[in-house]
Amino acid sequence: MWLSTAHIKNAGIIRLNFNPNHRQQAPLTEQFSEEWDQLIDCYLMADYIQAPKYANSIMNALIEKLQKFEVVPVDDYFPLEPFCNSCIKTVNIVWTETVTTSPLRNLILDTLSSTHHAPRYMTEAFFLASSATETPGDNPTVPDDFLELLKLDTQGITPWDAPKSVYHIDEKLPQPNLK
Repeated sequence: MWLSTAHIKNAGIIRLNFNPNHRQQAPLTEQFSEEWDQLIDCYLMADYIQAPKYANSIMNALIEKLQKFEVVPVDDYFPLEPFCNSCIKTVNIVWTETVTTSPLRNLILDTLSSTHHAPRYMTEAFFLASSATETPGDNPTVPDDFLELLKLDTQGITPWDAPKSVYHIDEKLPQPNLK
């Protein structure tokens, strides 16, 4: 969709038309999770092919998705888990597939320190609990450098309230030195 229109607003419509499994409306949690995972994959592709405008467009869509997810009430039918119910999966994919300076990593850390779906105390209990008091296998398996950065992150501002430039890649391509 991006190549022909330079925006991604209608990408979901095309996906639904070609996927016969989408005949009925999925529960909201599944919709958010599927769309989130698709956007993460798109961002990783944009990062891989070094397409900064596309990466920034996807980043805007990720932030928009997080903002929509944030206002969904928390109840028995919508469990507390950030990143549209793909928290552990998202952390592992992003930390495996991106460089340490990736804006996507910053988005993940800032979201975990500011979302009501995982208040700071829950994030600390979920990821940073003392292994001495836990049964082996209770803690999710995530990269150690993620845990170290999570301990240090004190952003507190939600990604949708921050300037977009905080999570954007510089769109200027390096110019060759023609000497």
